[in-house]
Amino acid sequence: MISFREAQAIIFEHIEQLPREERFLSNARNFFLAEELRAPFPIPRFDHSAVDGFAIRSKDIKNTTDKTPVSLRVINTVKTGQSATDAVYANCAIRIFTGATLPQAADTVVMVEDVVFENNTIRVSAAQKANKNIRRVGEEFAKDAVCLPCSTRLTPAAIGLAATLGMNRVQVHRKPRVAVLITGSELVEPGMPLSEAQIYDSNRFALVAALSELGIEQVTTHTCQDDRAAIRLQIESALREADIVITSGGASVGDVDYVKPAILELGGTIHFDKVAIKPGKPTVFATVSGKPVFGLPGNPVSALVTYLLFVMPALLKMLGDVGESNLFRSVILNGTLTKRSSRTEFVRAKLSHEGNNAIATPCIGQESHMLGGLVTANSLIVFEGEAGTLPDRNRVPVLPIQWS
Repeated sequence: MISFREAQAIIFEHIEQLPREERFLSNARNFFLAEELRAPFPIPRFDHSAVDGFAIRSKDIKNTTDKTPVSLRVINTVKTGQSATDAVYANCAIRIFTGATLPQAADTVVMVEDVVFENNTIRVSAAQKANKNIRRVGEEFAKDAVCLPCSTRLTPAAIGLAATLGMNRVQVHRKPRVAVLITGSELVEPGMPLSEAQIYDSNRFALVAALSELGIEQVTTHTCQDDRAAIRLQIESALREADIVITSGGASVGDVDYVKPAILELGGTIHFDKVAIKPGKPTVFATVSGKPVFGLPGNPVSALVTYLLFVMPALLKMLGDVGESNLFRSVILNGTLTKRSSRTEFVRAKLSHEGNNAIATPCIGQESHMLGGLVTANSLIVFEGEAGTLPDRNRVPVLPIQWS
């Protein structure tokens, strides 16, 4: 068996970013940029007011106090979207609105609530330094500066910045087409009647939901009984329509585990078929005709944990993400943990805070078929090393659970 870090490294060696495509900005949410976006002009593009108020010269009020207020004559108004045609003269002010162009000679803006305004005159009772309440040209980005690097995820904020640059189309990496194949003769569609030896299929719904959280919508699903020929045909069909295939169940070494034989019969290469982790030991990673195939365990928790550890980072790389995946935090354990093997255990936990300390409390129900613990968990405690015990209040690494 290999470690989960070795498994991740093998996967990344065989995963490539998908080709780029052009999309309208309004339809590019959650895609990753395949180009860098530079500022075609300084941002802000011109000096402007950050507040509603009055543009003045700071030296005209430098000696102002509550006892010796200064009166300034208001000579004009600059509204947002208008050019400032007049300069501010000595002992004068120009009324200005948020976002409006700063008039010449003005070097500060007094907020409207900080003055008394009557009869085209303002009375100022406090001195104010230069550049107060002013947004200066290029203070965020100079012209031609990189505003959004290549591989930036187009979050709402990133989309807003791209629009600020005047972009209405962007080059992004295409999202993968994913095929999900669920195997198991015991599985029944939710809503249908169950026989005594059957259970409802949860993995298909859980995996499709996980893919949707990542913004992947081109997902086809297949279900199959534990039949070697049928599984091979389903994987072969899935490979024709998808960039990546995810199977669940049938990946271990039992008499009816046919995923690995089917991959080999299709000319594929199995890069690993066991990982030293719990849950999720019988995880398969293979390539067939250059396309990645993940064989996830059939137990519901195992399927979702191995999706988080292996499939999701691979999908993010295909999408164009070049950031680090599976970033661990060090927190304090609330409770005692014991394990009986050297496999790395991923313990479902609830992360909370006590003062300045992050605390991880293991959830009730840690078996690989118990989804209830994963529902309440927001992190996985990473219990590495040989068999043994982690004492209460020990520091432990955790992996936050993030579906997107």
